[in-house]
Amino acid sequence: MKRREVLLGLATAAFGKVSAIRAQAAAKSLHMAAVLMTPPTASYWVAFMKRLRELGYREGENLLVEVFDGNQEADHLVENLKERINKGVNVVIASGPEITLKLAIAATSTLPIVMVAFDYDPPALGYIRGLWPDLEETLLASLCSRSNKR
Repeated sequence: MKRREVLLGLATAAFGKVSAIRAQAAAKSLHMAAVLMTPPTASYWVAFMKRLRELGYREGENLLVEVFDGNQEADHLVENLKERINKGVNVVIASGPEITLKLAIAATSTLPIVMVAFDYDPPALGYIRGLWPDLEETLLASLCSRSNKR
């Protein structure tokens, strides 16, 4: 009986530490600018926001998401993005056709850009190599080493 109590106590303590670590990681504030060609009610965006909530991010608390309509005039959109980036955006999301990625790249060269490509292939078009020159080789090396282990 005592063994079960000790194991339960250890498991509870471990779970508590993991929860505390997750809570600390999620406590960091995240400010995103999202260029979307679809409405924010699209299923992929709703799923993305749900996952952020599961990770501990809450709009109005530690999460600020500013959505930009990718269908608006390009120069106006880039200027609005730049203005928001100067006010503390941490990451830019470019979701939709290639134009959304081009607009995000025009707005920043320093922030991470999350690409959700609808009808184009970013690596084939050179975006990955242009942004992270060593990434393709790293991915290829990783894939080769995994296939050799089998």
